[in-house]
Amino acid sequence: MNAPTPTNDLAALLAERDRVEAWLQALDGKRESTPAAVFQKVQRDYASRLETLIGQLRERDRDLEVRVAKLADELTAVEVLQRSKQDTRAEAELRHLVGEYTEEQWAHVAKGSDAELAAIEARRTECARDHQAALDLLASVRRPVVAPTLAPRTTTPPMAGVPVQRASAQVPRAATPPAG
Repeated sequence: MNAPTPTNDLAALLAERDRVEAWLQALDGKRESTPAAVFQKVQRDYASRLETLIGQLRERDRDLEVRVAKLADELTAVEVLQRSKQDTRAEAELRHLVGEYTEEQWAHVAKGSDAELAAIEARRTECARDHQAALDLLASVRRPVVAPTLAPRTTTPPMAGVPVQRASAQVPRAATPPAG
């Protein structure tokens, strides 16, 4: 069995957050057909779970920022190396064109440079992909959350078989003793 990695753990937290948000949205659609106490109990449970998940995600925010910065630095370093190797190859080609290098020397230099540039490009592509994935992950962690509306509904649905009593518009007065 594979040990959990920070990225897998983070992906699991994000998936759980999305799942709880979906439950809250689905629950909101059942507001009018569910007894208020039951609705509020389930809603509080989901809201509490969501709050815990958000806290756990926020704890990882700084680590992700550091990872994004390191990957950006690594990508920049690979791009600098790539430009340097491209310049070296261009210089060798120019030396060949002006006659300093023979066809055989140029072929040898070009073959080595092209292989080196291909490896650097593969590494640059990998760094760029990792950097973008880290940026996307950070954006997912920082995505605004679908917050539940914890306000009670305005009406209580009738329960099957229970007569509904409507409140009178008049407020009952306290009984006053007869004057005597």
